[in-house]
Amino acid sequence: MTWLLLAAFVSAQECAAEPPTIPSNTSVVWVSHNGKHAGNNQYLWVTPTSEVTRWIGSQERATIGGLLRHLGLRKRKGEPKRRYKVVVFDADHATLCRPIESEAPGAIVGGLPVCEPAQARDNGPNNGCGWADARDGDGASLVRATWGDLSANGFCVLPATRFLDEAQ
Repeated sequence: MTWLLLAAFVSAQECAAEPPTIPSNTSVVWVSHNGKHAGNNQYLWVTPTSEVTRWIGSQERATIGGLLRHLGLRKRKGEPKRRYKVVVFDADHATLCRPIESEAPGAIVGGLPVCEPAQARDNGPNNGCGWADARDGDGASLVRATWGDLSANGFCVLPATRFLDEAQ
């Protein structure tokens, strides 16, 4: 019983910070290695573009490895051997949801509904509170949407190195 109370307390502490509000008209990024594809109904882990560019600007020298760690996609400190791409989507606010385990599906957190269990099934980089599980500092806020919903409004694919160079 004590263990359950402790686990509930730790979980509540992790989710103390509410993810930022996302404006109704926004762009989001999906970062993946070259060659990774998504099906039309596959849910992606995406982050607001403004948040990613703000993080890049705060770094003395942003690297792909650092970006991947910030997004919860890499644990190692070094640079990846694979090449990565950044897909920028013009997101429709109505298609996004927050992957937060401690809230009821449909509850509004930071201007977005909490994902239904089927939408948040793959925990991926999520810490359960709508944030990337980053090992070196604060992780990025995360939202979910399907490739089909995101791509309906258009998208742009850039090599991760070019995205970093343009954002610095």
